[in-house]
Amino acid sequence: AASDPILRPLLTLLGCCKSDERESTKERQEVAAFCFGFFMIELLEKSGMILAINGPDGEMKSCIVFHEYQTEKEKARPTGVWKKIFGFIRDVKAYIIMKGDKLGLPKALGDKDKKKILDESDKMFAPFGDLICKKHVKFGPQEPHWYIGIVASDPESQGQGYCKEIMTLLCCAADENGRQCYLECLTKNRTFYEKFGFQA
Repeated sequence: AASDPILRPLLTLLGCCKSDERESTKERQEVAAFCFGFFMIELLEKSGMILAINGPDGEMKSCIVFHEYQTEKEKARPTGVWKKIFGFIRDVKAYIIMKGDKLGLPKALGDKDKKKILDESDKMFAPFGDLICKKHVKFGPQEPHWYIGIVASDPESQGQGYCKEIMTLLCCAADENGRQCYLECLTKNRTFYEKFGFQA
């Protein structure tokens, strides 16, 4: 997975913490939540929906963020300077929302060296984000479909079937609404999604 050209910048980003193992894991989780927060807010602004499952303790164990994707509409989205302007405004809004959240901002942002690596990784990852969008338009369903942007599970609850349960619920809802689903995943996760009918 580390050799994946799209994943490498993200691994660099999540590897910005060089402290002891326990603190490193905690800081990496904070940075990951912060980075994916921007993506989640972008999805929700596109009339996205969140499907989540709580455990017996009432805490969220797994969630999926998805939205109705219309290829023709995506092709018509602003490009060039306008895309950068709208993206900047969206990112500022996302930053303010996350700063006010109870989790707050990752401590790594307060470290000059770590923030520098984070900024460099973000710039490096941007072109790959554009590539993913182009691949989606080219290879994804041309009719309206559900784009699954995020599938996440609580690290301490992995292997307990929560992700399988939530994917089953989503796929049943998609079938009932006559919608195909589309997502991107790492090669190591491919067999998991194939069990739900996804094809590469």
